[in-house]
Amino acid sequence: MTPVMTPYPVSSGETWLCPPWAIVPAARIDTRTCRSCGARVAWLKTIKTGSLAPVNPDGTSHFSTCPQAEAWRKPKAGREEAAL
Repeated sequence: MTPVMTPYPVSSGETWLCPPWAIVPAARIDTRTCRSCGARVAWLKTIKTGSLAPVNPDGTSHFSTCPQAEAWRKPKAGREEAAL
């Protein structure tokens, strides 16, 4: 089954897609530029935690498409550095 993506307006006048794991914005929102790769992203609140996550225009998480995403990931608790 394909997840349902809900359209929402962004500041440029375009319509982007909101993924099913995010809260659909109530009003037009501003887009930002990824500090690593320069792509346009919108920051949406997640349903599960209410934290902000970067989203691409097609509704995919920018964490899954940014070539520099690994540099922004925080180490998980209990996980040691791979090579010290």
